[in-house]
Parts: sequence; C-alpha cells; structure tokens
Amino acid sequence: MHTLAEMAEKLNRPVVHLRGLQRSFKLPAFKGAGYSDAYLAFLETVVALRTLNIPEKTLVRLWRIERKLMRLLNVDSASSPTWFLDSCGPTRNHKRRLLNRKNNGS
Repeated sequence: MHTLAEMAEKLNRPVVHLRGLQRSFKLPAFKGAGYSDAYLAFLETVVALRTLNIPEKTLVRLWRIERKLMRLLNVDSASSPTWFLDSCGPTRNHKRRLLNRKNNGS
C-alpha cells in the first residue's frame, strides 16, 4: 500500500498534480497508506500517456467507457471503493484493457 506522497515521488510529479488526476478520473482519495499497487499502476499509465501528449480529456473519456464496460460485465461486485482498479491490476489479459497495464514494474 502507498501514500499519495510516495506515489507522487515514484511518478516524479507533485502531489497537487495527482490530486488533479484523482478529480479528473473521479478516483477515490484516501488518507495515509490507502493506495493499492493497481492504483499506482493506473496513475503510472496515465502519466506515461500524458507524457506522450495524449490529451487528458481523451483519457478520461476512455476511462469512463472502460468503467461502463466493467459494470456491464458485473466486475463491480467487490465492496472496495477501488474495485475498478483492483480488479484489473493483476489481470492476465492486460493487453485487453484500455488504460491499465500489467503491473510488472516496467
């Protein structure tokens, strides 16, 4: 589990930037070390795609579509507030995901 400050350091971004991403993508915010590896992997992907000059607006639209698809497939049966991230972090079929990638440290 990670804190927001730890994730900001790993992503080489200020905490205020991560808070902006949380708002844009409607991600839950936690106090202390409440952020999972899947949450960090998602933010890594977003930061990498933004570095490649993909507009945040486009990424947010793709994320909304992905969440709708996961709801239609009943993936949201978990009681976690981050079910949409936790259920896709360790997936074997990471290439079939719109915004998540395999969490292998790459």
